[in-house]
Amino acid sequence: MKIIDSTLLNTVSEQAKTNSRLRMNYNFHKQMDEPVQRLLNALEPNTYLPPHRHLQAQKQEIFLVLRGSVLTFLFDDKGTITQIHEINPAKGVFGMEIEPDIWHSFIILETNTVIYEIKQGPFAPIDPKDMAPWAPKPQETEAAQNYIQELLSAYQPQYIIHPTAEVAPSATIGNKTIIENHTIIGENAKIGEQCKIHRNIYVDNDVQIGNKVKIQDNVMIPHGVTIEDGVFIGPGVAFTNDKWPRSITEDGELKTSEDWVCSETIVKYGASIGANATIVCGITIGEWAMIGAGAVVTKDVPAHAIVIGNPGRIINQKVR
Repeated sequence: MKIIDSTLLNTVSEQAKTNSRLRMNYNFHKQMDEPVQRLLNALEPNTYLPPHRHLQAQKQEIFLVLRGSVLTFLFDDKGTITQIHEINPAKGVFGMEIEPDIWHSFIILETNTVIYEIKQGPFAPIDPKDMAPWAPKPQETEAAQNYIQELLSAYQPQYIIHPTAEVAPSATIGNKTIIENHTIIGENAKIGEQCKIHRNIYVDNDVQIGNKVKIQDNVMIPHGVTIEDGVFIGPGVAFTNDKWPRSITEDGELKTSEDWVCSETIVKYGASIGANATIVCGITIGEWAMIGAGAVVTKDVPAHAIVIGNPGRIINQKVR
């Protein structure tokens, strides 16, 4: 049995402070070829952890912050920051799992930071090809410190993601956007700046959402939907993306993505969609259009029009 207490954390932190790299490991596994690697990692501010990835399918990186604060940065293949998360137990965010093949790095915000890390063994040094080519190398001391400051400047200000939200690593979240609890953001989805994404919302893979968009609770936005800048979407709104949805093919086989035809929908600049409306796929809702609560919209809506009812009908074309 091994106890992790403040005495152990203090010991490892003091060792990190005197180490030239400003970090120190304390291994719980006895051999480097053990199938599960378990260790404490004490990290001090200004330690440089260059962006890297783990290509092996079993190489998830899982860590818990026992004390202190860690900024986690995720990047695309060109080095553009796609997500930033502050892992800080004092703020109710305790750890993170990073999937394989995701470029990532860490910046330490507080002295005496210690994380507990678990990863698949055996230990193997990171392959040079899995070190980001667009970031400074560890031996490039001055460039590395400048890069740390560059990343820190990107963090302030940034978006806010509730700890219960699930955001895919490849999704992009704009500056000053807020994503509230139990919301799911899919792969390659893009959400612009200054958006308010409320509770229990599902944003599917590849969905594009512009700037200054407000989406209320319990909304489903599937693949194939584009939301332009300044759109309001009320609670309970449902979008569709398949005009002829079936669970099975004519042969009785379960449908797959190859059997599915997506019909795209666009909601233009400044449009509003009222509570519990249904937007049937393959249409465009024009700029500044207003969709009434509970409406079922099956056809294109002109700019500035008001639509109500089931099926939706235009009652005014001059709304502002």
